[in-house]
Amino acid sequence: MGSQRVAKISEGKGRTIRASMRAVKLTPLPESQKVSGRVAAQAIGPVGKTSSFVQALSSASTKAGIKALLDFANELKFSGKSEDEILQEYGVNPKLLRPAPRFIDQAIEKLREDLAASSLATESAIAVEDALSKSVIELLRTYLPKADAMKANRDQFLQVFRKADDRPIENTVIKNLITSFINRVLDAAHREEIKRKAALVQS
Repeated sequence: MGSQRVAKISEGKGRTIRASMRAVKLTPLPESQKVSGRVAAQAIGPVGKTSSFVQALSSASTKAGIKALLDFANELKFSGKSEDEILQEYGVNPKLLRPAPRFIDQAIEKLREDLAASSLATESAIAVEDALSKSVIELLRTYLPKADAMKANRDQFLQVFRKADDRPIENTVIKNLITSFINRVLDAAHREEIKRKAALVQS
């Protein structure tokens, strides 16, 4: 899809976003969450087929990220392979008592291997890496509400992926990808704010 990078924010849009960001800081919860949403909408701008936001959601890295979790879940459900064999395929020692952190690391590593070198530095690829780790944790928390997600034992971890259907996995990754991408846009706006203040101090 080409490179999806956070577009440079115009001076006019920057002023609007900066004003909204200040409003977020001054607004108590839960109203500030609504204000944050408006700031995100301002940062992303119109959502059309050519917007970087839409391109990121339909990028090769997004598809690869979703596929990584779906493939693992479906292997557990349908492949007929042993759990040890599947874990080893994903670079996870079957003897690990708490496999979630290792699985996340290996899933991100595999994502990087599957993407062309030119795609690794795109905004969507960076956002997908963040979304992958958050999605695994969220799935664990969804199905193991009383457990610390990162401390889930091997049986709990595998059972979550056996239980989760394709659609919840896809939705979880997309939701976290959207959040990650919006955060990167807002971070870019924040950096512009810092540069503006520095320039004012120096002038």
